[in-house]
Amino acid sequence: SFPTRRSSDLEWVLFYLVQPKVLRDATAHFSGAVGQQRVPEDYIASLEILLPPLDDQRLIVARIQKQFDQIEKARAAAAVQVKSAKALPAAYLREVFEGSEAENWPMRRLGSVSSLGPDNGVFKRRHEFGAGAPILNVSDLYRGFTVDLSLVERVQVSLSELRRYRVQPGDLFFCRSSLKREGIGRCCVALDVPEPAVFDCHVMRVRLDSSRVDPAFVAHYMSSPRIRQSIIENSRTATMTTMNQGDLADIEIPVPPLHRQRQIAAKLSVLFHEVAGAQQELAEQRTALDRLPSALLRVVMSQRTDSSI
Repeated sequence: SFPTRRSSDLEWVLFYLVQPKVLRDATAHFSGAVGQQRVPEDYIASLEILLPPLDDQRLIVARIQKQFDQIEKARAAAAVQVKSAKALPAAYLREVFEGSEAENWPMRRLGSVSSLGPDNGVFKRRHEFGAGAPILNVSDLYRGFTVDLSLVERVQVSLSELRRYRVQPGDLFFCRSSLKREGIGRCCVALDVPEPAVFDCHVMRVRLDSSRVDPAFVAHYMSSPRIRQSIIENSRTATMTTMNQGDLADIEIPVPPLHRQRQIAAKLSVLFHEVAGAQQELAEQRTALDRLPSALLRVVMSQRTDSSI
């Protein structure tokens, strides 16, 4: 039968029941249909619980709770650090593109500094996927600032399709239709293109005149908070949120001297790399903190295995 209050501290029982080995064993005894699985009542009724002396239970519970409180404080502090790290890229972009230097840069329509596009990608049916050339889809635009063709799907393409929709280093890609409004106009730049690849019809490409503008610089500008907000506000929403080629071509971009564009793009690249490293470290810290409560219970309970029921 379930221990009474006189022989056990209920918090001790709770901590005992949520320790990893008990939860694993309970999961192994699940019954019922998928999505409605539960632990059988007879399993719970027959479960044996270690019961040290009541004073010891309360002492151990107090120690566990104190350490849990410390873990929770550390998790809260880590959450603040994560939020700050996520805000850094936008802050860097504001500093560059909304600072005093930017006020003196001439502005040009994106379409006027393009050698190709904006144009939409190739339309492919699902049965054509699985082998062939890498194809850049909308979902691939959210992996990072640069295109990573090693992670994309493959699709069968003809030679004419490959010539028309081929990805070249320096190409910019934009999300032209999105289920989520905040995703519209998402921009990535292709820097490394190890093999012939194409892009999907829900993506738009712009190939810039590299003698006038640096692709990475423009991609950073198109990712800056003010421009992102402007694109979102000017988008059209029905079943999906969309933008067209004319909308994209009409966006005005700053065009400082080319050498200055390259300097800024290189500096932002270094800063963003540092931020990515910091975010990875913080993610690992949060993972470790999330595992601490279970690890703590495992250690404490394993130390009581010599106790009798």
